[in-house]
Amino acid sequence: GERGGQFGCVHLRRGDFARSRRDQVPSIRWAGEQLRRKMEERKLEVLFVSSDATKEEFSELSKNAKGVKVVRFEPTEEELELFKDGGIAIIDQSICSHAKYFIGSKESTFTFRIQEEREIMGFELKDTFDMLCGEGKETCEKGTQWKIEWGTKNYQWKLPSKENQIKSEL
Repeated sequence: GERGGQFGCVHLRRGDFARSRRDQVPSIRWAGEQLRRKMEERKLEVLFVSSDATKEEFSELSKNAKGVKVVRFEPTEEELELFKDGGIAIIDQSICSHAKYFIGSKESTFTFRIQEEREIMGFELKDTFDMLCGEGKETCEKGTQWKIEWGTKNYQWKLPSKENQIKSEL
């Protein structure tokens, strides 16, 4: 069946990541154009952005993703104090994990964690492993798909018996 909220999510890396991978990471303008097209194809009107983009970059992305409502979680000072940067990242990750469609940044561990969580939750691979393409590229390599092996159905898991355990001298 269908999974996910009626929105898309992008993990858009900027900063050092974008500067060190210029051939793989699109400009904000090109990212916006790609996202507009991907959202249109899926008939989704809202795009959640998980990104280290500046306010200016976020604004530029919104302008270039014409016809798409572009949103992100902007914590209050109290929320930032309470959750810290790591907690805010987990909130973003959870939101992206529950989107109908996800597109990530190539070679990003954060993107990989979202893909992994979506696969565990049973999202279709085609809605999970898409990647933003480098500047001017229409198509590019998708994320590596690792098929989770769930084991044999109705397998009886057992803990090792206590007799076989080595006793500590401490």
